[in-house]
Amino acid sequence: RTITILLVLIRIWSSCVAQSSIRNNLFNELAVTKRDSLFNELAVAKQDTNRVWLLYWLTGTYRFNQPDSAIYYGMKGLKLAREINFPAGEVAAMRFLAISHISLGNYSKAMQIDLVAIRLAEENNLPSEKRILLAHLGDIYQNTGDYPEAMRYYKASVSLTDSAREYGWYIIILNDIGETYIKMEQIDSAKYYIKMAHKYSDIHKGGNDPFSLT
Repeated sequence: RTITILLVLIRIWSSCVAQSSIRNNLFNELAVTKRDSLFNELAVAKQDTNRVWLLYWLTGTYRFNQPDSAIYYGMKGLKLAREINFPAGEVAAMRFLAISHISLGNYSKAMQIDLVAIRLAEENNLPSEKRILLAHLGDIYQNTGDYPEAMRYYKASVSLTDSAREYGWYIIILNDIGETYIKMEQIDSAKYYIKMAHKYSDIHKGGNDPFSLT
């Protein structure tokens, strides 16, 4: 019976992950086509917050497929954000830098960046950034096999998430929690979170997810 339940949970979880994967693949395709316009805007942009955001978006287009390039542009954005005293841009830049290091398997470096960014987000009242960074730490701990710590950070991220407005992110984290419980062989808990993720996924199927760029 336990094996049957586990297989059902994995099937439901895979369905939710597949929808998230489709969304991410679409973003990646759009991101590549967006690069030329970002470079054109950067060529004339002043050394201000707009330039920080342009570098942030450019970093995002590289963060999974070309993480070395993402780190290059992310560091440029981080440097400028610090020079002009722009904490929101600084935290955002560090967020993509951490993801890029995760893509390279540099978990200790990613963790170091995330922890600094979380502190800065707290100091500057940036809860949306903080919830994403907490989830990144959950990813790092899950990838390194420390499931209790992963769970702690995932649940901290969920506690800062508005399930109605930020449903895309909410579904992702519920799936992450469910996946972690599967790896911990806690089937009842996995069942609860994966079914909840599937429920929200069905409710918002076909909706626009304003938080897909994470």
